[in-house]
Amino acid sequence: MAAVRAGHLRRCLADNRRFYRAFDRLTSLLDPARHDRRTRLPQHEADLLATA
Repeated sequence: MAAVRAGHLRRCLADNRRFYRAFDRLTSLLDPARHDRRTRLPQHEADLLATA
């Protein structure tokens, strides 16, 4: 396996971080109800989905 220069590796990681941050911002903007995504589903709704 070829040795990877540390500068190149840091640049790749920085590019990946920029890409994922931009993607997260974009999906956050496009999601109409993002504030509801991290809440628990009420039990009666979960039961309905489980029986479907």
